[in-house]
Amino acid sequence: MVEVIKITKNEITPFIKNFEKYAPKVIGNGLFKITQYGQTQLRRSISYGGVKREKPLRWTGNLWNRTRARKLSKNRSVIFVPSYGVALDSMTPHFVSLKRGRNITRWAMQAPNSPWKGSKPRHLPRAIFVRARPWIDRPLQLTDKNSIKIMNKELNKVMK
Repeated sequence: MVEVIKITKNEITPFIKNFEKYAPKVIGNGLFKITQYGQTQLRRSISYGGVKREKPLRWTGNLWNRTRARKLSKNRSVIFVPSYGVALDSMTPHFVSLKRGRNITRWAMQAPNSPWKGSKPRHLPRAIFVRARPWIDRPLQLTDKNSIKIMNKELNKVMK
């Protein structure tokens, strides 16, 4: 069965005017909501241990607090991540010496299952082997996957 739908110019003109009026604002809000979703996913990755769901990234300073979505202009939104967070994600494996006053030294003294826990530093190796903790890629993939849904929700607000 064939149905014929006739749409005249008089029915579409108000819709187009309404869309032209509100579309830039709605698109800007949609982009900011996408970056907020990305911020949530990145923070979740910090809290729950990155891609492999290992251990949470607890000893990373203010990484969770400083990972933020910001609106730079009406149509531009960005997620700011501290540079040490990016380095933590992509560093090459290397040795770090355990010197007094460093966070990694305190971590080595307090970490469970660590040979440094509760022992004197004199009788232990002077360095620890560290590797990258990938935590950025997976949240950004999830954000990319859900960005169309978020933008469609915002654009549907104009359609109504």
